[in-house]
Amino acid sequence: MNTASLSVPKNPISVGTMTLRYGLLSFGLMLLYFLAVNALQLQHSELARFGSHAFTVLAVGLAVRAYRGQVRGPAPYLGGRGLGFAVGLLGLALYATFILLYANVFGPAYQAELNQQTYFDTALGPGLLAAIIVLLGIVIGSLRDYVLMMANGTNAQAMRAESQDA
Repeated sequence: MNTASLSVPKNPISVGTMTLRYGLLSFGLMLLYFLAVNALQLQHSELARFGSHAFTVLAVGLAVRAYRGQVRGPAPYLGGRGLGFAVGLLGLALYATFILLYANVFGPAYQAELNQQTYFDTALGPGLLAAIIVLLGIVIGSLRDYVLMMANGTNAQAMRAESQDA
Protein backbone atom coordinates (compact mmCIF):
# COMPACT_ATOMS: atom_id res chain seq x y z
CA MET A 1 0.00 0.00 0.00
CA ASN A 2 1.34 3.41 -0.98
CA THR A 3 1.01 5.65 2.08
CA ALA A 4 2.04 8.77 0.15
CA SER A 5 -1.36 8.85 -1.54
CA LEU A 6 -3.35 8.71 1.70
CA SER A 7 -4.96 11.85 3.02
CA VAL A 8 -3.19 13.43 5.99
CA PRO A 9 -5.17 15.97 8.02
CA LYS A 10 -3.67 19.47 8.33
CA ASN A 11 -6.00 20.85 11.02
CA PRO A 12 -8.46 18.07 11.64
CA ILE A 13 -11.97 19.14 12.47
CA SER A 14 -14.33 16.26 13.06
CA VAL A 15 -17.07 15.58 10.56
CA GLY A 16 -19.52 15.94 13.46
CA THR A 17 -18.30 19.46 14.21
CA MET A 18 -18.52 20.41 10.54
CA THR A 19 -22.00 18.90 10.33
CA LEU A 20 -23.13 20.96 13.31
CA ARG A 21 -21.51 24.15 12.03
CA TYR A 22 -22.84 23.97 8.48
CA GLY A 23 -26.18 22.41 9.40
CA LEU A 24 -26.83 25.32 11.77
CA LEU A 25 -25.67 27.76 9.09
CA SER A 26 -28.12 26.21 6.63
CA PHE A 27 -30.95 26.40 9.17
CA GLY A 28 -30.13 30.00 10.11
CA LEU A 29 -30.12 31.14 6.49
CA MET A 30 -33.38 29.30 5.76
CA LEU A 31 -34.94 30.87 8.84
CA LEU A 32 -33.92 34.36 7.72
CA TYR A 33 -35.23 33.61 4.23
CA PHE A 34 -38.53 32.37 5.68
CA LEU A 35 -38.94 35.55 7.70
CA ALA A 36 -38.09 37.70 4.66
CA VAL A 37 -40.58 35.81 2.47
CA ASN A 38 -43.29 36.32 5.09
CA ALA A 39 -42.40 40.00 5.56
CA LEU A 40 -42.68 40.51 1.80
CA GLN A 41 -45.94 38.50 1.81
CA LEU A 42 -44.63 36.00 -0.73
CA GLN A 43 -45.50 32.95 1.37
CA HIS A 44 -48.27 31.99 -1.09
CA SER A 45 -45.72 31.42 -3.85
CA GLU A 46 -44.45 27.86 -4.01
CA LEU A 47 -41.38 29.04 -5.88
CA ALA A 48 -40.51 31.54 -3.14
CA ARG A 49 -40.94 28.88 -0.45
CA PHE A 50 -38.86 26.36 -2.40
CA GLY A 51 -36.06 28.94 -2.70
CA SER A 52 -35.03 28.25 0.89
CA HIS A 53 -33.46 25.00 -0.27
CA ALA A 54 -30.75 26.96 -2.06
CA PHE A 55 -29.24 27.53 1.38
CA THR A 56 -28.87 23.78 1.87
CA VAL A 57 -26.95 23.64 -1.40
CA LEU A 58 -24.76 26.54 -0.24
CA ALA A 59 -24.09 25.04 3.20
CA VAL A 60 -23.22 21.61 1.77
CA GLY A 61 -20.86 23.25 -0.72
CA LEU A 62 -19.12 25.18 2.05
CA ALA A 63 -18.92 22.08 4.25
CA VAL A 64 -17.36 19.94 1.51
CA ARG A 65 -14.92 22.74 0.68
CA ALA A 66 -13.87 22.94 4.35
CA TYR A 67 -13.61 19.16 4.50
CA ARG A 68 -11.40 19.01 1.41
CA GLY A 69 -9.33 21.92 2.68
CA GLN A 70 -8.30 20.11 5.83
CA VAL A 71 -6.57 17.21 4.06
CA ARG A 72 -3.59 16.92 1.74
CA GLY A 73 -4.25 14.95 -1.38
CA PRO A 74 -7.62 13.56 -2.33
CA ALA A 75 -10.24 13.83 0.36
CA PRO A 76 -11.77 10.58 1.64
CA TYR A 77 -14.83 10.05 -0.52
CA LEU A 78 -17.17 8.45 2.00
CA GLY A 79 -16.46 11.07 4.65
CA GLY A 80 -17.38 13.81 2.20
CA ARG A 81 -20.54 12.00 1.16
CA GLY A 82 -21.57 11.51 4.77
CA LEU A 83 -20.93 15.16 5.52
CA GLY A 84 -23.27 16.40 2.78
CA PHE A 85 -25.95 13.94 3.84
CA ALA A 86 -25.69 14.99 7.48
CA VAL A 87 -25.64 18.75 6.76
CA GLY A 88 -28.80 18.40 4.63
CA LEU A 89 -30.47 16.27 7.28
CA LEU A 90 -29.64 18.56 10.21
CA GLY A 91 -30.46 21.83 8.47
CA LEU A 92 -33.79 20.67 7.09
CA ALA A 93 -34.80 18.77 10.24
CA LEU A 94 -34.35 21.97 12.26
CA TYR A 95 -36.18 23.97 9.59
CA ALA A 96 -39.09 21.49 9.48
CA THR A 97 -39.31 21.63 13.28
CA PHE A 98 -39.42 25.43 13.12
CA ILE A 99 -42.15 25.34 10.45
CA LEU A 100 -44.24 23.00 12.61
CA LEU A 101 -43.80 25.15 15.72
CA TYR A 102 -44.48 28.35 13.80
CA ALA A 103 -47.62 26.92 12.21
CA ASN A 104 -49.00 25.40 15.41
CA VAL A 105 -48.00 28.03 17.97
CA PHE A 106 -47.37 31.39 16.33
CA GLY A 107 -49.20 31.33 13.03
CA PRO A 108 -52.59 29.61 12.96
CA ALA A 109 -53.28 31.31 9.62
CA TYR A 110 -50.12 29.71 8.26
CA GLN A 111 -51.30 26.32 9.54
CA ALA A 112 -54.60 26.81 7.71
CA GLU A 113 -52.68 27.67 4.54
CA LEU A 114 -50.54 24.55 4.87
CA ASN A 115 -53.66 22.45 5.35
CA GLN A 116 -55.16 23.83 2.12
CA GLN A 117 -52.12 23.01 0.02
CA THR A 118 -52.18 19.74 -1.81
CA TYR A 119 -49.25 17.55 -2.67
CA PHE A 120 -49.76 14.58 -4.93
CA ASP A 121 -53.47 15.58 -5.16
CA THR A 122 -54.07 15.17 -1.45
CA ALA A 123 -53.72 17.33 1.65
CA LEU A 124 -50.90 16.27 3.96
CA GLY A 125 -50.82 16.45 7.71
CA PRO A 126 -48.15 18.55 9.41
CA GLY A 127 -46.02 15.54 10.41
CA LEU A 128 -45.94 14.12 6.92
CA LEU A 129 -45.18 17.55 5.48
CA ALA A 130 -42.23 17.89 7.90
CA ALA A 131 -40.98 14.44 6.86
CA ILE A 132 -41.12 15.46 3.19
CA ILE A 133 -39.16 18.65 3.94
CA VAL A 134 -36.48 16.60 5.72
CA LEU A 135 -36.37 14.02 2.93
CA LEU A 136 -35.94 16.77 0.36
CA GLY A 137 -33.03 18.15 2.40
CA ILE A 138 -31.36 14.76 2.47
CA VAL A 139 -31.73 14.37 -1.29
CA ILE A 140 -30.46 17.88 -2.01
CA GLY A 141 -27.49 17.52 0.37
CA SER A 142 -26.57 14.09 -0.94
CA LEU A 143 -26.73 15.09 -4.59
CA ARG A 144 -24.72 18.25 -3.99
CA ASP A 145 -21.94 16.49 -2.12
CA TYR A 146 -21.86 13.67 -4.69
CA VAL A 147 -21.22 16.17 -7.46
CA LEU A 148 -18.62 18.06 -5.40
CA MET A 149 -16.72 14.98 -4.30
CA MET A 150 -16.57 13.64 -7.87
CA ALA A 151 -15.73 17.01 -9.42
CA ASN A 152 -12.95 17.80 -6.97
CA GLY A 153 -10.56 15.03 -7.84
CA THR A 154 -11.85 12.03 -5.97
CA ASN A 155 -10.28 9.30 -8.02
CA ALA A 156 -10.24 5.51 -8.03
CA GLN A 157 -6.82 5.34 -6.29
CA ALA A 158 -8.04 7.42 -3.33
CA MET A 159 -11.20 5.31 -3.04
CA ARG A 160 -9.15 2.08 -3.06
CA ALA A 161 -6.83 3.45 -0.36
CA GLU A 162 -9.84 4.42 1.74
CA SER A 163 -11.46 0.99 1.41
CA GLN A 164 -8.18 -0.71 2.41
CA ASP A 165 -8.03 1.38 5.59
CA ALA A 166 -11.57 0.34 6.61
